[in-house]
Amino acid sequence: PENNNKVCSLIFSLLSEFNRRYEESLVIKEKDSGEIAYVNRIKRYVISNAHKVIKLNEVAAALHISVSYLCIVFKKITGESVVSYINKHKIDVIKNLIISKNLSLKEACSFAGITDPAYASRLFRKYENQSLREFKCSVINTP
Repeated sequence: PENNNKVCSLIFSLLSEFNRRYEESLVIKEKDSGEIAYVNRIKRYVISNAHKVIKLNEVAAALHISVSYLCIVFKKITGESVVSYINKHKIDVIKNLIISKNLSLKEACSFAGITDPAYASRLFRKYENQSLREFKCSVINTP
């Protein structure tokens, strides 16, 4: 039963992520295609580098644009800041590692490129409205 609970939680988490990304793609298709290309490249960079600390100046340098243009275009197209997107993605990585691999917070954080577990806990509470401990308990105890 415990493994079934974890599988169910993982499935619901993945469905939620799929729906969120699908809704984002619908909004993005309506915008200017040149700016969309930058946003998609930013997102790919974040996903590809989620295992390390991501700095805006590194993202901008990789895309050969300025940090200010990076932030302005991303906010214009997605409605959220680049930092918020990075943090949400890292929290999703941590959640998936906790669910699928049963890792500790410290281990999951290190895989997600967050060096301070206390900082990850604050981010988790901010974006998920619960503590990591509460999340982990809910995954373990889900009927």
